[in-house]
Amino acid sequence: SDVILQVLDARDPMNSRIHPKIEDMIRARPDKKMVLLLNKIDLVPKPVVQAWLTHLRRSVPALAVRADKIVERKTAKKSNGEDGDDDAVSMAVSTATSSKANDILGMEGLLQLLKNYARVHGKQKTKTTITVGIIGYPNVGKSSIINALKRTRAVGVSPRPGFTTCAQEVVLDRDVRLMDCPGVVFDDEAAWL
Repeated sequence: SDVILQVLDARDPMNSRIHPKIEDMIRARPDKKMVLLLNKIDLVPKPVVQAWLTHLRRSVPALAVRADKIVERKTAKKSNGEDGDDDAVSMAVSTATSSKANDILGMEGLLQLLKNYARVHGKQKTKTTITVGIIGYPNVGKSSIINALKRTRAVGVSPRPGFTTCAQEVVLDRDVRLMDCPGVVFDDEAAWL
């Protein structure tokens, strides 16, 4: 994947985060981008969400989302009729890395961030389509993120852990492909080393 979206449960972000050594290996690759998604923000008070965003953004771009709430995409138009999403894209990128804790963009901000990564990636290489890997522990909402981005049921979801059993590719648009992956929990630290 070109972009890794690590989905965290807002109720316990640190214990739903992958091991720091794995994060470091991903971030060490210049051809990879990592974004943390704080999901299920409706289950915790807003000040707690804001505090976690401030903390998480010290190391990696982070957004707060509520994947079970599907929001219609808005298409801004400039007065001359051209697509005017550049300002929204710039805002999404700066907000994801911003230290301002009250910048909660949700799914629209995530969509704009992914489109921006596709645009930047396309300028560097002949390949303009990016693959976005969605990773995280079981039941943090990985499949729900995909369904919210697609604004339709593209992949199955369940309150039962382990419902997603194999990787599934979902085409978001001509620039972005999403990979839904099963949640993996290692029994011990030695299992992944």
